[in-house]
Amino acid sequence: MAKIAKELRHTRTGTLRVAAISSLSLSCMTDAIQEFNASRPAVKVTLESLNSLSILELVAGRHFDIGFAQVGGEFPGVTVLPLPFPEAVCVVPAGYPASEKSVVEVQDLEGLPFISLGRNQPFRLKVDETFAAAGIVRKEILETSLAASAVAMVAAGMGVSVVDPFSALKFDNGRYLIKSFHPRLTFDVLAITPPHHNSRLGHEFLQIVRKIFKSIPSSESSSSMPTSAY
Repeated sequence: MAKIAKELRHTRTGTLRVAAISSLSLSCMTDAIQEFNASRPAVKVTLESLNSLSILELVAGRHFDIGFAQVGGEFPGVTVLPLPFPEAVCVVPAGYPASEKSVVEVQDLEGLPFISLGRNQPFRLKVDETFAAAGIVRKEILETSLAASAVAMVAAGMGVSVVDPFSALKFDNGRYLIKSFHPRLTFDVLAITPPHHNSRLGHEFLQIVRKIFKSIPSSESSSSMPTSAY
């Protein structure tokens, strides 16, 4: 019986319920789950792609073990855990104006067709404020709620965009260039868990996600982003 009890204590079965915003669900969450599964193959992982408010509400209600959302201010009923804030990047079609620059300045995008993210996204507000501060009116040709869609439109040669680095790297197909963007914009994502929720599986998964976030270089260490996956 003692041997059986010991084996049960060390079993690697269980469930992990993860919620993340779409830009992460479609990019780095795939890599994080793959790495997690390599060490915990018997654990069933559930991944839901939701907006930040829904993630906050559902994590607070203990429907998920861990969530990854863009959070502004305080939200009752959750514990907020820090993550590194990676820098946003500019994606430009090959051969496009500004494609030869190592760092794309906001002024370089004046007059170019621009693909914006949805207005309900916190990162969109950051981009809007950056262009407004520089006195530049974008030539917006399209708006999409998915960063992956914005990147796909850039790859099709329709215009330029400013997106999170995970989406830019995940969907790189050689048809666009990934450039550092100035002024520096961070992609602010926090990990959240239910209060007093000590999930060992959630903690292990969080460490993998933190490692992936840290692997994204900043403009302080490199003037342009790599074209290989993280």
